[in-house]
Amino acid sequence: AEYMGTLTSFNRLLAPACWRFCMLAAGRRLLLTSVQRMSLATAAVASAALRTEAEQLALLREVKSIAVVGFSADETRPSHDIGRFLHASGYAMTFVNPKESEIASFKVFPSLTAAAEAGAKFELVDLFIAPARTLAVVEEAHRLGASAVWFQPGAEDDAAAARAAELGLRVVRDACTYAVLTRASRL
Repeated sequence: AEYMGTLTSFNRLLAPACWRFCMLAAGRRLLLTSVQRMSLATAAVASAALRTEAEQLALLREVKSIAVVGFSADETRPSHDIGRFLHASGYAMTFVNPKESEIASFKVFPSLTAAAEAGAKFELVDLFIAPARTLAVVEEAHRLGASAVWFQPGAEDDAAAARAAELGLRVVRDACTYAVLTRASRL
């Protein structure tokens, strides 16, 4: 039987950044706020981004192995339900949480590097962590041979997504692996 946990607390979406331009009277130069610079970094992601659900589903059908970074022992957390769902869906799973060594009978590694050193392989890295931590994980994922990163809602970071695109990784944002797969199974 396929594990289909509930995702009751999975409603976090980030509002798009607001564009404000300021003109300097002397020199008439356009200054960008930090929010705008981050929005410009997002433009760099466009070529690597898998924006449509069809593209996202194609990625999920292509990969055979997924690392869930931020897998939680708390059964009410989306990462717990989604990690178990992906495992039940037949993916070879790697679970990462630096505070745990086992969750729900799954071996859990403190980092992607530790998992790779133990022989784990992963093509897609599914991120359930604070945006401030994603850039380091993107760099680590690339170094270890991942081909794609998936920023779950609430984990999005413009700089990390731009860096992933620069490194040649495919990028998914503002989408949920669980939602994409369950909608596809109903078609």
